[in-house]
Amino acid sequence: MIDIILFGDRHRDNTQAPTGSVFLIEFNHLKDEDTLKLLSLSIHHLLREYPNHLVARFSHTSIAILLPNHTEQLASGLAPRICATLHNYFTQSPDDTAFNIGIVCFTYMETVSEILSQAEEALHQARHIHQRCWFILEKGLHYPESHGWHNWSKHLALCIREQQIEFELTPFYGVKRQLIFNNLCAFTDGICGNTLGDEQLCLLAEKSSLELPFLRLKLSAAHNLLHTIEGSLSITTHAKVIASPFKLNQLLITLYQYPTNIRQRLIFEIRESEVTRLLDKIKLGCFALHALGCKLCINRAGRQVEGMQYLSELSVDYLKLDQHMLINIEGESRQLKALESIRLMLQGTSTQLLAQHIKSQAHWEQLQLVGIEGAPFNLNSALD
Repeated sequence: MIDIILFGDRHRDNTQAPTGSVFLIEFNHLKDEDTLKLLSLSIHHLLREYPNHLVARFSHTSIAILLPNHTEQLASGLAPRICATLHNYFTQSPDDTAFNIGIVCFTYMETVSEILSQAEEALHQARHIHQRCWFILEKGLHYPESHGWHNWSKHLALCIREQQIEFELTPFYGVKRQLIFNNLCAFTDGICGNTLGDEQLCLLAEKSSLELPFLRLKLSAAHNLLHTIEGSLSITTHAKVIASPFKLNQLLITLYQYPTNIRQRLIFEIRESEVTRLLDKIKLGCFALHALGCKLCINRAGRQVEGMQYLSELSVDYLKLDQHMLINIEGESRQLKALESIRLMLQGTSTQLLAQHIKSQAHWEQLQLVGIEGAPFNLNSALD
């Protein structure tokens, strides 16, 4: 059951004031942070037609969505679409509420505290409503056989078994426009026809204990591609595979069957948050991968500079800096100081600093001055 409360604009008489909407979505009994990340990604994908939207954590069990220049009518129309998306992740029962939504429309004359107070009040009232939302009954958007993590896990397992995962390449280029490597990104159709990207699939595979078969499928695709293209391939990898002695052994057996010139062009890419959490358990695995000729890339790096002691304990070939690290690197900014600290840590190593995202040519030129050596393909499109 879904409960929704929509508060109208409290300044309707002021027709000149621009309006916006805030959605507060609370997930009952949600304890898995990866689930919240995956849900946030799905909502972010749903709102791709609203370029200025913001999806952010509000509390440990809720997320907030900000939609500027968004009227009450648009908000009430968007609510069923968000609910339909969320339905695909939860198993519903007739007498329980998996999530509640509080929506408030506001004018820019109101303060942030007033807006959030209204949204929290709407969410509080939504918790106490016990009736099914109209769109479930009238629009047929309730999928009793499709939603729930169990069914999503079965869907991913089927896609892996039947090799229904597709791949695309995202090139990373260096300062002199030479190809550094390609990111091998997986994608496939979801249960209800939506597209699941590489990050969503990785989270789903991890939650479903399908990390190893998913990685094997990626390696098989990489092996085939490396016979036809030049350069190296970077593959997003779960640290759990490298941290588990059994899974690591299976991975090494698979890699050992590949020719040396193929292994030397494989880059295993791991999230920094996983590296810091499982550092002691992945040291041996990272050493073994290097021994076979493979390389290591840490992505989303720099979120917590004080937690980057792994740079002194692991041999890292590439460091993809989180985009928030590269937004403001002028003067005495916190980001610039953090970047300087990272460069000091890397002195005497061969680690290359890469940008996860570049906004413009001017931004790229600025990043080169502070030691960034590579960026994704969209930069080169901008330069052309």
